[in-house]
Amino acid sequence: MNDRTPLPIDLVKDFVTACHARETVVTEMLDSEPALARASIDWGEGDWENGLEAAGHMGNPSIAELLLSRGMTQSIFSAAMMGERALVEQHLKADPSAVSTPGVHGISLIYHAAISGNVDLAGSIQSVSDAPGKSDAVHAAVKFAHVEMVAWLIGNGATDLSRPNFQKKTPLDVAIESDLPEIAELLKTKGAQ
Repeated sequence: MNDRTPLPIDLVKDFVTACHARETVVTEMLDSEPALARASIDWGEGDWENGLEAAGHMGNPSIAELLLSRGMTQSIFSAAMMGERALVEQHLKADPSAVSTPGVHGISLIYHAAISGNVDLAGSIQSVSDAPGKSDAVHAAVKFAHVEMVAWLIGNGATDLSRPNFQKKTPLDVAIESDLPEIAELLKTKGAQ
């Protein structure tokens, strides 16, 4: 297809869905239709998502790198997920309000930084402004087994350590199920249930 022909909505939907976790499918789809690299879908009520955002909030740097290599433009959220501190700092210098601007599905910048486990990056974000979403970001840090990030989030304002995720599980539930005893103990000592 040329750049003037809209991509079929079902194709875009399948592509963005695949970008959450299925790198082989993403590669095959991009090989077949390169314009998908820049395609977005509205999941409803203005909740637009592209493949890079899907890879970003799911913590899939290899899919993100693939999309970037195929023409997608890096965003502050995907840069945070990939732990690219200098790029995030550059974005924040240009637009300090980005600290509190939610990304796709309302997911915070600090959540994306928690995926990376880069505590220095989280500190850079926090130094610009008090970053919202730290209690939710604990889920990302636990999911990716980042003990130092869990501790940093707790020490920097994550207060609701028993907040359930979309699966109705608390960070402590996930730490126990994932056999992460150090994180589980840290959460327990801070009152998580």
